[in-house]
Amino acid sequence: MYLLYRASRLIYVGMTVPGETILACLLAHHGGFRGTCTQAATEFEYEMSANPAPLRHRYLSAYAKGNAGQWPECNEKTRQTPPANSSTK
Repeated sequence: MYLLYRASRLIYVGMTVPGETILACLLAHHGGFRGTCTQAATEFEYEMSANPAPLRHRYLSAYAKGNAGQWPECNEKTRQTPPANSSTK
């Protein structure tokens, strides 16, 4: 699971899929292959998890709670709903 920032502001919460590396994701974002919004990211953070979907959901939910229900800018553009199996415990 990884977080992308632009000028220290969170713009995207993402995760890798099995067989994909965070480096590959970062290069895809930087190259514009995942849209122009995340291409402008200037920093990133990551958190390792054997099950990243619930972790991603928690980050998106926490962000939305503090931002009038809105997700980070680049997630909001696609408004990808976390999978049903990503419920938090």
